[in-house]
Amino acid sequence: MKYRMKPNGPDITIVDGPLAGRTYRAGASYDEIPAGYEDRFEPAEADHEPAGAGRVDHGLRQQPRDGAGREASERTDEPEGGEDR
Repeated sequence: MKYRMKPNGPDITIVDGPLAGRTYRAGASYDEIPAGYEDRFEPAEADHEPAGAGRVDHGLRQQPRDGAGREASERTDEPEGGEDR
């Protein structure tokens, strides 16, 4: 059964237990809900799910990298090996 977090409440980030690191967003649907927060969720209708629902943000965003393993912000237009002058 899916559960939807009620739209009026604040987002929840779990810090302890088996769901630690997960963020639950208002209006999104989830398969499992954190213990102690049952009152902030309601059964979800199977045919209606908002965009981004079920997506869990673990706060682990990576910078895009080029083929040489550098972050995009470190890229230069210079050829590998430095300048020839």
